[in-house]
Amino acid sequence: MTASNVHWQLTAIDCSFTLQPAHGFHRQATFAYQLDVDASNCSVVLDFALAPLAFIDSFELDDLTVFHSITPESDTEAPLMHVEHNGDSNVLVVTDKPSVLNIPLHLRYGRPGASRYDARPIEHLSCSVLCHDKDLTWIASSSSRHFQHNRSKATSDASQRHYVQVPIGHLPDLSFIESLTSFILCLAATALLFVFISHNPIRTLS
Repeated sequence: MTASNVHWQLTAIDCSFTLQPAHGFHRQATFAYQLDVDASNCSVVLDFALAPLAFIDSFELDDLTVFHSITPESDTEAPLMHVEHNGDSNVLVVTDKPSVLNIPLHLRYGRPGASRYDARPIEHLSCSVLCHDKDLTWIASSSSRHFQHNRSKATSDASQRHYVQVPIGHLPDLSFIESLTSFILCLAATALLFVFISHNPIRTLS
């Protein structure tokens, strides 16, 4: 079976996008939509972009979606500079959820700045309905290039951009932390010296 044997139709629909809670490193992105067609052979396609400090765990998407793609996928073990250099991640999600999809969203600790928070964008690019006459898993896995090309033809007229407040280090705190670190090191050195002297008393010659 080739891509030419597969027939599907992609149509843009309206949907809302919200983020909760307002603060913290773990949020929930909620997509709400309404299917006006027979859901038995139709799925919802969500397309959005994440700023470098925001990421989605692909394992958490496995139970929520038929197919998903994150490009590039965030490396949570990589240094912050490397993650920011990679730029935004494009996320494509295909789901059979009939009206609402909740996606766990996580944040990385940002680079220190003048404020304690940094606003980073999460852009909801499009929301579409994909109707197909074959198994969608096969379409997504075996014809992903053709699938990506066709889904780009149906996009919303206006994308929705939300800004998430990412906690970051506060520059004025650095001097305090450095002073506190120096004090702790001096205290530790004094304690070690005291222990050394107490176990090695100086013997005077008679």
